[in-house]
Amino acid sequence: MKIRAYHFGEEHQIWQLFYQTIHKVNAANYSQKQIDAWAPNDFDQQFWQEKLAALGTFVCVNSSEFRGNSDKKDSTIFGYSDLQSDGYIDHFFCHHQHQGKGIGNALMVHIHRLAINRGITELSADVSITALDFFKKYGFKIVKSQNVLIRGQILGNYKMRKSL
Repeated sequence: MKIRAYHFGEEHQIWQLFYQTIHKVNAANYSQKQIDAWAPNDFDQQFWQEKLAALGTFVCVNSSEFRGNSDKKDSTIFGYSDLQSDGYIDHFFCHHQHQGKGIGNALMVHIHRLAINRGITELSADVSITALDFFKKYGFKIVKSQNVLIRGQILGNYKMRKSL
């Protein structure tokens, strides 16, 4: 697995990863109405493209892409994330069919390296109930529990931080 910047044209694959992961993994901790509000069926390619670009999204892909064995259009994206200039992680998702295979670890290691290289001294994220234990494993601490309103539904999550 390798981490690289997201490429224009991968929006739909990343959207599917986001949508399917929320609907299949996060459904263990949230109601169907909450899941549908968080990841609705509608896919606005322009909005999603702008969001991914603005976040500075990076993806975890199969290594064969880097050995010349795969066209980038056919690359499987196993996970994606970002790191904002203030240390905030807005998105952190691993493909629902590839949970527990080191993808989250690869993304988190990449985030830590980026943060150190950029002189960021603290990481933060709004973490779902589902991802809480994963973030704790990497030293994030709960700052507060919170309820956020998304498309008319209240979803519980945690504001978490980690000093570097």
